[in-house]
Amino acid sequence: MQDLSTVDSDLLPKPSPRPKTTGGGDFTLIKLLIVIAIIGALEGLVLPSMTRARPAGRKTARPSNLRQVSIRSRLYMDDHQGGLFHHHEGWVLDDGT
Repeated sequence: MQDLSTVDSDLLPKPSPRPKTTGGGDFTLIKLLIVIAIIGALEGLVLPSMTRARPAGRKTARPSNLRQVSIRSRLYMDDHQGGLFHHHEGWVLDDGT
């Protein structure tokens, strides 16, 4: 095996030179400002529709929440012989009983 310090430098592979780039590949300030302007325009188009959709979503959520409460109440009643609220012996209710 030969020591690498004694190898001729002509035999080692030379690094390839970097290709020269033209001005078209750089991301300039103008391009950045154009991208920001496009994002702002899209936001201006989307936000009004989002504000109109929010109340409709709330209207849909209310019946869904009521449905979930009724399902959970029914499951509780099935587990506790049809009673929705159980009072343990020894508890005093607000009406004194």
